[in-house]
Amino acid sequence: MSHAKVKTRAQDRIKTALTATGTTLYVDSITGFPGAPFGIIVDPGTALEELMWVTAKDTVTDTFTVVRAQQGTTAVAHAVGSLVYHSELRPIRAKADDATLTVAEAGCLILVTVDNKTMTLPPAATAYGVDYTIKQTAAFSSGTTIDGDGAETIDGQATVTLLDQYEVVHIMCDGTGWHVI
Repeated sequence: MSHAKVKTRAQDRIKTALTATGTTLYVDSITGFPGAPFGIIVDPGTALEELMWVTAKDTVTDTFTVVRAQQGTTAVAHAVGSLVYHSELRPIRAKADDATLTVAEAGCLILVTVDNKTMTLPPAATAYGVDYTIKQTAAFSSGTTIDGDGAETIDGQATVTLLDQYEVVHIMCDGTGWHVI
C-alpha cells in the first residue's frame, strides 16, 4: 500500500532490526525529528511499508516508542538499514462511548460514531500544545459535546457542541485553557 501523499521531513535508517511485534525502534540518529507524538513511515514505497505513531522519543538511546500498523498498514518485521521518514500522519480514533481524551491521543482525528456522547478534554495544565480534531460522523439528533476538564473552558465556553453530520472542530491547549483554531 503506497502513501505517497504523506508529507515527510526528517529521515533516518533503522539501527537494530524491528520484529513484527516490537514497539521500540532504534535508529541511527533522531536528530531532526520533532518531539512526540508524531508519525513515521518505515520502508516507504515497498511491500513492507508501515505507518507508525511515535508516542515517545529518547535522545540518549536514539529510540522511538511506537504504536504499530496505523492507517490500514500491517505490522511487519523491518531490517537494519530500512528507511524511516517523519510524516504528517495523524492517527484516527473512533469513539462510540463517552470518553476522556488523553494526552497520548494528541494530534489524533477523533471520530464520534454514536449520538449523544461527550468527549472530555484532559486537564489543560498537563496538555500544553496538545491538539485534537474532533468530527461527528453521522446525522445525530443530540450531537457530540466537547467538554473541558472540570471548570476549564473552550474559547470561554463550558462546552462546544457538534450538531451536524460531518461537522468538525480543531481544538488546541495553551496550558491554561482550550481554543478552537
